[in-house]
Amino acid sequence: MFAGGRRIRTRYFTLIAAPGDRAPRLGMAIGRRCASRAVVRNRMKRMIRETFRQAELPACDVVVTARPGVGDISRQALRDDLRCGLGKLR
Repeated sequence: MFAGGRRIRTRYFTLIAAPGDRAPRLGMAIGRRCASRAVVRNRMKRMIRETFRQAELPACDVVVTARPGVGDISRQALRDDLRCGLGKLR
């Protein structure tokens, strides 16, 4: 998936997408470098899941990885950045 997927980089995230068979699927990789506290990482994951559900994507598999330092950014800025990246997948 990582080798053959289409890579989209935004300011705070890297999205890797590959064609899928059925409904869009989401994978996430949010490491400690991005946010040192588990509470912040879990909140970020919830926000990513909700934004992914709202995006109308074709059948594909998407892996979202956070870039270092996103733990200090507001949720609205992260949501807007992710929407921009998911919009490029369409």
